[in-house]
Amino acid sequence: MPKDNPFEAFIEAQRKTRILRTRKNLLYTFGSTRLPYVFLANSGINRGDVVMRKGEVSVDRPKIFTPSNPVELEGFGFEELEEGMIPVLLNRWVHFPPAKYHNSSSALEVLDGPFERAQEEIINRLDRQNDIRTGVIQGLEHLWGFSVLGYVGQMIVRSTPSNIGEYFEHYGLNNPEE
Repeated sequence: MPKDNPFEAFIEAQRKTRILRTRKNLLYTFGSTRLPYVFLANSGINRGDVVMRKGEVSVDRPKIFTPSNPVELEGFGFEELEEGMIPVLLNRWVHFPPAKYHNSSSALEVLDGPFERAQEEIINRLDRQNDIRTGVIQGLEHLWGFSVLGYVGQMIVRSTPSNIGEYFEHYGLNNPEE
């Protein structure tokens, strides 16, 4: 990842990221949600091969209504950047909801053959296993962390209306007359 301009790296990653398969369930309103994923990228070393990274992001207790809380990131490959630079980017530019986001990678493999075949095999395998939790993400190999964060951001956007409704219901805020 380019150390000199993480903002440009973030923009490039988001332009090149495609969500090929999304998690069917929404994020939990209360507690933690685990977001397993498979990240695919054309190999930068072996032309014609595909780099596959499997992992899981734990999104701990999203706080929709408390924008003053910080974003905490662990395990996304940003360790070599100046400390605090990525959370500042996410808080100021894309307004990532305050929460703790922890990524843990479980596998890194190089697959032979064209990207389309790898994509099809992985999606078909997940469908056969009735796995409705695992997302499949395509992006640039060296910017995988930003692509995974983009996927998490899309899940947050998708879940927000339901999460707000559950929040109001939980705290009895649906009916102001009570």
